[in-house]
Amino acid sequence: MMLPIHSFCVAGMVAWAATCCGWVHSVSLAEEDTFHLRFQQETSPDSGRFHQLVRQEKWKPEQTAIIVCDMWDLHHCLNAVRRVKQIAPRIDQVLTAARARGFTIIHAPSSCMDAYGDHPARARALAAPVASDLPPDIGSWCYDVPAEEAVEYPMDQSDGGEDDTPYEHAQWAAHLESIGRDPTAPWKTQTDLITIDLQHDFISDRGDEVWNILQSQEIHNVILTGVHTNMCVLGRPFGLRQLALNGKNVVLMRDVTDTMYNPQRWPYVNHFTGTDLILDHIERHLCPTMTSNQLIGGKPLRFEKDRRPHLVMVMAENEYRTNESLPRFAAQHLGRDFRVTQVFGSDEERNHIPGLEVVEEADLLLVSIRRRVLQKEPMEAIRRHVERGKPVVGIRTASHAFSLRGKPVPQGYVEWPEFDAQILGGNYHNHLGSQLKSIIEVDQSALAHPIITGLSRQPFVQGWSLYQTLPLAQSASVLLTGKAEDHPPEPVAWTFVRADSGRSFYTSLGHIDDFANPDFVRLLQNGIHWAAGLDLNGVIAHPHEPLFVARPLTRSGEFTPGIEGPACDQQGNIFAVNFKQQGTIGRVLPNGRGEVFTQLASDSVGNGIRFDLDGIMFVADYKQHNVLRIDPATREVSVLAHNDQMNQPNDLAIGPDETLYASDPNWPADTGQLWRIDPDGATTRLAANMGTTNGIDVSPDGHTLYVNESVQRNVWAFTITKNHTLADKRLIRKFDDYGFDGMRCDVDGNLYIARYGKGTVVKMSPSGEILQEIDVLGAKPSNLCFGGPDGCTVYVTEVEHTRLVQFRVDRPGLAWTRWKKK
Repeated sequence: MMLPIHSFCVAGMVAWAATCCGWVHSVSLAEEDTFHLRFQQETSPDSGRFHQLVRQEKWKPEQTAIIVCDMWDLHHCLNAVRRVKQIAPRIDQVLTAARARGFTIIHAPSSCMDAYGDHPARARALAAPVASDLPPDIGSWCYDVPAEEAVEYPMDQSDGGEDDTPYEHAQWAAHLESIGRDPTAPWKTQTDLITIDLQHDFISDRGDEVWNILQSQEIHNVILTGVHTNMCVLGRPFGLRQLALNGKNVVLMRDVTDTMYNPQRWPYVNHFTGTDLILDHIERHLCPTMTSNQLIGGKPLRFEKDRRPHLVMVMAENEYRTNESLPRFAAQHLGRDFRVTQVFGSDEERNHIPGLEVVEEADLLLVSIRRRVLQKEPMEAIRRHVERGKPVVGIRTASHAFSLRGKPVPQGYVEWPEFDAQILGGNYHNHLGSQLKSIIEVDQSALAHPIITGLSRQPFVQGWSLYQTLPLAQSASVLLTGKAEDHPPEPVAWTFVRADSGRSFYTSLGHIDDFANPDFVRLLQNGIHWAAGLDLNGVIAHPHEPLFVARPLTRSGEFTPGIEGPACDQQGNIFAVNFKQQGTIGRVLPNGRGEVFTQLASDSVGNGIRFDLDGIMFVADYKQHNVLRIDPATREVSVLAHNDQMNQPNDLAIGPDETLYASDPNWPADTGQLWRIDPDGATTRLAANMGTTNGIDVSPDGHTLYVNESVQRNVWAFTITKNHTLADKRLIRKFDDYGFDGMRCDVDGNLYIARYGKGTVVKMSPSGEILQEIDVLGAKPSNLCFGGPDGCTVYVTEVEHTRLVQFRVDRPGLAWTRWKKK
């Protein structure tokens, strides 16, 4: 039971705290508290663009309440439970501080009132006198307000918003059932991580009771916190909509709330981006928001798994309409990897950019500004961003963003004409006429640069005039050049490492017509990722394809039941054995069209496939105890290694030094071996007397060899010594059911393992924790590999339907990054 702090005088509270706890807690004596409330205002009527603004309001504590919405002890979505556990301690801190100020606290764990039948806080709610002004619909859910009716709701939540994987969701449901909870509605109480003050708080889940409490306490200001924003927090009878409709000054505490949103549904963005979209909707059409640190100090809460860099896009130019194109681009291509804040120039005052102070919070700044000057403090915010070494992306007119080209600077404003040279590494001094069409090409020196990933590399026509930018800064690296008739080539995209060591990416492309060109869209997407440091492992977003959801790539029956392999070459083609007939190797294009690439000798049948850095293919020939070498250019097949002591070389792995490793099971005896195959073809048995060795791969650092045993269902790790022998054998995980087959590592060292017989691929951490389980649309996945333009597509050979299946993942495969390093 908490002490009745409202009845203490301040001196008494301090004395009690000092005596009982050994520390002194100061209590605000202010008659009013000042809060900073964020809201959004349309830049001009019907523009569809919004300024993100902040206003101050002073509230009297005794006229203010906090409602805690549906912070249940359990939920049918495991990820929702995890996020509730993260925000609950912060909410508890907020409530403690609010009580000390004199706020009223109402706990609203819906459908849990039976648990509080004898609770003083529940009795206190029931005892509140019936208000004389009960709104007619206060007991009902509210699904929209008039301001929402004319706008598109920002997400598809028709599936209920579950974002668990099917595997973990099934496990969680089984757990809930085992402890006597209904898996569809397991909540019984509010989480015990939030304290309910027996002396002062209220408990209710009814709109009329909450209204009675508010009116009896003469409360005008109401803060909502809890879950879930897009459902309960908005729609409950005591939620944001009802309270706003009925005249309360209502605010959402945005950092201690969460949505029910599944990233596999439209708009196919990160879960936390989904929450941001709901916050935008609320701030534009319903009420402002605030953050918890305004009551308890420190910084706003951030979820542990929310690792998105904060990208602030500043748009203040009219000629090329980036205030239309960039928001569409961000919605389509950045929502998985970035938190995006859009800042627009004023439609009325040229040199005013409302909300620019958010640059102070940016991890990455994108500039699309044309010949504006700023007041001192907004300009200093941009300078501070740069001085901290944070990345900058410039598009089109950013090269002359803060230069008035010799015109007088208005009083009270400052310009920055050196921004182009100092921050972008450029030298803009003019442009050619728009009637001259320029042809854009990838610079030959940049073919291996990560920003070029996924571009067709075919020349294309620029959307508007060619900028004259030569000579660039010495440390600039040109990516694309443009050529107009009778004019020398000019750089149109480059990277630049600034004097402060920060990264900059700039392109003089960016007319609205350029955004219709997939190559430009990919260039800008890649440039933003590179600037943010997300290029190190080639992380490029593909927001329109759900993650960890399999779909067929080839038709059933195109391969034999011996389908295995697979491996991707540097061009993204997928190779797998036994296409159309045994003894072949098939090549499948990323669009699913396949062909026989080569036919092995009549007595050879391939299994695992690997490529070295030169593009040479190696194939385990299990029939003839060989490891084959195939030159893709000539398709010539030769024997790299042969050893009669091999049972049947099965799967292959390749280390950073091009050393091959092979698993070698003896199926009739349920035993197996491991082999090393050196570049010269020499073979060395590394391990004997194992179980049925099958899937095999090398860790990202090259120091660990992983192998699984299909029959025994073990996953082992060995240390690879300096002499390329194996030591320190250790069990990573033993599974209780189903067999194993092929196995690959991603760039983080996580293992993707084909579960033959179960019909899944398991994603497992190096320590043995199951992270994901993906249904691959058939019971018998035999192997897998990583590919696609960014290494984040997994291709699975599936025996039951004799076809290739593919699914997208969040991190690229290790084999793909070897191509990138080359």
